Amino acid sequence: MSNIRRELIEAALSRAFISIDYNIYDDFHKQNEFCEQFILVDDSLTEEEKSEAIRLNNQDYDKDKILFNSGTRRICENCNQKCLATLYCEYCVRNYLKANFPNWTSGNNDIDNLIKNCQSETLAPYVIIEWIPYSNLQNIEYLTRGGFSEIYTAKWIDGRYKEWDSKRQQLIRYGTHYVILKELKNVENASQSWFEEAKSHSTISNKYPHVVQCFGLTQNPLNRNYLLVMRGMDVNLREYLQQNHNQLTWNERINITFLIIEALYYIHEENSIHRDLHSGNILYSQFIDIWQISDLGFCATLYCEYCVRNYLKANFSNWTSGNNNIDNLIKNCQLETIMPDQIIEWIPYNNLQNIKYLTKGGFSNIYTASWIDGGYKEWDSKEQQLIRFGAQNVILKELENVENASQSWFEEVKSHFTICNKHTIIVECYGITQNPSNGNYMLVMNKYDMNLREYLQQNHNRLTWKERINITFLIIDALYYIHEENSIHRDLHSGNIIYLQNDNWSISDLGFCGPADKPSTSIYGNLPYIAPEVINGKGYTFKSDIYTKVDKEKINMNSKSFTSKIHNFENLPKPKNATEEEQKAFYISRSYDFSISINTSNLSKSSKQYTSISSKDNDSKESPRLSKRLKIENVDVQNDYEREFMRRSNIGTNDEAQNSLHSEQDKSEIPDDEF
Repeated sequence: MSNIRRELIEAALSRAFISIDYNIYDDFHKQNEFCEQFILVDDSLTEEEKSEAIRLNNQDYDKDKILFNSGTRRICENCNQKCLATLYCEYCVRNYLKANFPNWTSGNNDIDNLIKNCQSETLAPYVIIEWIPYSNLQNIEYLTRGGFSEIYTAKWIDGRYKEWDSKRQQLIRYGTHYVILKELKNVENASQSWFEEAKSHSTISNKYPHVVQCFGLTQNPLNRNYLLVMRGMDVNLREYLQQNHNQLTWNERINITFLIIEALYYIHEENSIHRDLHSGNILYSQFIDIWQISDLGFCATLYCEYCVRNYLKANFSNWTSGNNNIDNLIKNCQLETIMPDQIIEWIPYNNLQNIKYLTKGGFSNIYTASWIDGGYKEWDSKEQQLIRFGAQNVILKELENVENASQSWFEEVKSHFTICNKHTIIVECYGITQNPSNGNYMLVMNKYDMNLREYLQQNHNRLTWKERINITFLIIDALYYIHEENSIHRDLHSGNIIYLQNDNWSISDLGFCGPADKPSTSIYGNLPYIAPEVINGKGYTFKSDIYTKVDKEKINMNSKSFTSKIHNFENLPKPKNATEEEQKAFYISRSYDFSISINTSNLSKSSKQYTSISSKDNDSKESPRLSKRLKIENVDVQNDYEREFMRRSNIGTNDEAQNSLHSEQDKSEIPDDEF
């Protein structure tokens, strides 16, 4: 097989996958047969290469038959079990692994049981979780710092299992290959539920090609830390976009997006959640030309949420804000803490240094400061205590008249605190402090670089339409999560859409966009951003939040912003010059529509109509390996916000849509204060 051209085989398999008509070949059995026939008539391959391509296709087909428990069974000549696979017997593979259990140990019973349970459910010879002796890893080099761990590269001498030798009844290894090592902290203190979840995630990574394959675990003998051994990938999405920013076509962008969607679909189908999905752990393999998700199930240091909450509760007696309502607000938030690095707390003013006036916000003064201790970072399971980040820069936002606020205001603020620390697309709030010189309370928030207004002013002539659209969708995404929590922003404008490092956009001022002593029904904010129905006295709704973002006219208007102030519309005379019918006719004649859909619930439900995913009503599910078969025209866009934006903006999937933009259009002006 030395003359086999692997790259041509991969290309031929890709062509076969893409050519499948899923209306005709509607289950993975038919799809496998189609691919086999397609390869047999492919003139780019030699006969030997065709045989290898068919073998690879059948190898995945075997795994899918076992995964979905569907297909013709045969009697294994070795163990006499009725097996589904044809290139191997799944029972023989599992028995081989089971017979080897006494020959290895990690030194940790929980890890041993985790690996043994995974091996007992093995689907195929090339997707096996195992204990890997550290001595089998060479040329170990530090690569980078991940979100919660150190990342290394290494060469695995023996390499992973590759195939089953039916004649010798044993597994054959691939040989030396490149791997990634990801360090895990505090595994020895992990709860049983963590190991159960880790087993689930290890299984997912070896079930579906959309998740970076995990080969097993090892242990560094120097520090005793355990490490995941994973498939080596070439580049993450962030780096890929930076390198190929100007070369990517619309079809390529859309294809990447739907591969990510498909990966998330299968993760959610397994009743699992990623918890830390971002461009840094969406990875690309050039050899197999595929995008995969990494860090599934191992994206944070280990902790017990009840231990964290009890630790905070035990500390209640050691602090007070001097205001019972604020104390109760913070305590209630802490009792519902989700993660160690997302905790609302009372921050002593003397723990803040270098406090400097920054600007005047809509209703308060804004300051910068250095927080000496910094926010909580992680849970130390060994010492059973929270660890702080250390000195960090923060923003202080002064709150007016908190002492006169109603109970409903505090209830709403608690809800908004929760939202801020549940979703990364909302500016994180660390807690509250009090200025002793004037008695005013202040929010302590994550420091940002600039707001959207300032960003547009500085990058006015350089922004491409792609960048503008990207910013808009991030804002849409943030609004979706706010509304999913049954909350309303009430004062969304370019001044509180915040830019953070690494091209991250967040929304700020959630729940604090007006004085605390004013009722939530009061109308306040920037007049141009207030929806007509709010001014008319109908109150704030989800629709009013997206008023300024979906008004197509504003994207092209060169208008300046207004300063924030409270407006009193209570005693204004009602219009007398037009009947209701005439007013309705006037608005219908405009190019914008105030009837904004508020049905956003569909976004949270994974679409099960992806072209690559068969209906659950089918007896046989489609193979998840055919990730290149997406057909863009059949995808059901679930989010009403995004559907409306796409319709109004006429964004197509054709590559020519981008290439047809003139240079003048690509650099066309966006108003300094509008997007």
